[in-house]
Amino acid sequence: MTIFYSCRQAHELLSQALDRRLGLVERTRLQVHLSICRSCTHFKGQMGTLRQSMQTWSHQAEEQTSTPPTQLKDEKPDKGT
Repeated sequence: MTIFYSCRQAHELLSQALDRRLGLVERTRLQVHLSICRSCTHFKGQMGTLRQSMQTWSHQAEEQTSTPPTQLKDEKPDKGT
């Protein structure tokens, strides 16, 4: 077992960290790798941005499907004719 993760291993753990809590050893080794690898740190930021964007999109989609459409401003209400 090596002390340092490769970039491939770091990417895999960063992905897994979105779905589960990493163990203490995994987190520590990942932090060591991120402290010396700028591209993996950048990848971590991209993963966070992507996740946040998808959550925002998902919430907006839910709101659009759960809210009935509003009446158009130019449309006159039906007076029971």
